[in-house]
Amino acid sequence: MIYIITALDAEARALVDYYHLKRDSSLPYTLYTNEQMVLLVSGMGKTNALMAVSALLGWRIPEYTDILINIGICGAPEEYRISEALLIHQIRDGDRRYYPDILYTHPLRECSLSCADEAQSAVHDSPVDMESSAIFQASSRFFKLHQMAFIKIVSDHFAP
Repeated sequence: MIYIITALDAEARALVDYYHLKRDSSLPYTLYTNEQMVLLVSGMGKTNALMAVSALLGWRIPEYTDILINIGICGAPEEYRISEALLIHQIRDGDRRYYPDILYTHPLRECSLSCADEAQSAVHDSPVDMESSAIFQASSRFFKLHQMAFIKIVSDHFAP
């Protein structure tokens, strides 16, 4: 099973359409499923992400062959192109650091990601989102580090 987590319905829409996912009302969150995939729309922010992912993984406990992918947008410095896809190898949240293992070849740019509590308008030295650290924390109770991937699409240069 592939577990996909997005914060916003707009981030999920293309995946829902492409994979012909159907709405599932099993949880009090926006959830779409098919036979191979579960897609959860958590809502914005760390608290929403932590609660939604915890509910999902408690409802449907992953097996050792399953993977989790967090796909979403991020603000980034101007050295990153708008619409560039990034594979995250480190998530920073204050003094805490989280490291998903990347044990496969891929064409994406790898980088660190900072996780903030609110939308950022000041320029940072790395891309920034608002959910990744909470998703990592909730997911790491159920998935090994190599079973999680964090993919962020650059949406802006810190102009929410």
